[in-house]
Amino acid sequence: MGSGDLGAEAGRKRLAELVRSTGAFKHSEEGFKLASGKTSKHYFDLRLLSGDPEGLHVAAGVLYDLIKKVSGAKSVGGLESGSIPLAAAVSQLSQIEHERDPANPTFTSFYVRKTAKEHGTRKMIEGRVVSPVVIIDDVITSGMSAIRAIDAVKEEGHKCARVVCIIFRGNQEDHARIQQNTALQSVFKEADFTEDIGTRTGSSPHLLVDEMYGGLAEKLKGLGYDAVYVKELQAQGKKAQHDYSIIKRAEEEKMVIVTRDKEMCDGCVEEGVPCICLGENPTAEDVVTELNKSDNIN
Repeated sequence: MGSGDLGAEAGRKRLAELVRSTGAFKHSEEGFKLASGKTSKHYFDLRLLSGDPEGLHVAAGVLYDLIKKVSGAKSVGGLESGSIPLAAAVSQLSQIEHERDPANPTFTSFYVRKTAKEHGTRKMIEGRVVSPVVIIDDVITSGMSAIRAIDAVKEEGHKCARVVCIIFRGNQEDHARIQQNTALQSVFKEADFTEDIGTRTGSSPHLLVDEMYGGLAEKLKGLGYDAVYVKELQAQGKKAQHDYSIIKRAEEEKMVIVTRDKEMCDGCVEEGVPCICLGENPTAEDVVTELNKSDNIN
């Protein structure tokens, strides 16, 4: 079936949700310096996606659905290190899909070193390479990493059939540079994640997050939301020491409280303060879902 057992369209949709909810997509008005040397207000750290069990599973499924359509392809891999978990996961999934239906192709996996080993065989490529290959990567901007991988496999006599990535964030010149070597196909473009940031950051509610939710505020910030922990207000010398003072602080600063504390939720209801009451381990996606369906939160 591929697509992490979801089907092609559902798999792509779920993958987009996971890029956001794992914190793999980040936004900052201060900007990030990219590996290409460029600066951007948006950053994709897809190692957070591939480090998540569902994230890696769904990514492998979506990539497999694309790669199996590449005529004759036998291997998948790319430049270390972003491609390594993706190539291994696609290869493993290909065996599972082949066992389900022998018509589904299998792919060996490999990765290209940035520098050759200084001992042993001194290889540039690790793993099993069978031509023709598909170069994969998590994020492509300038395309130079993909081109380095293409050059490495060609040097060893292999044919490159295509480059496939999860997110392409380069410009037309970058796209053309890769296309001079081989066809490029991506699951998403940068705009699939950034086109609504401008409106969201200007109109979204301020979120006051329960500090027991470690990492949640950071992930919400990465999605373009203004989110802080209670302890951050305390560090600023603001009165927020117990439930009532926290609720009053949220009311004064027009914030939405995100918590798992039932008593605080009840207090918010009594005081008329917007509150999202969730379970033990909510994701940023869970919070966004609640925000979107709460008519009284604005």
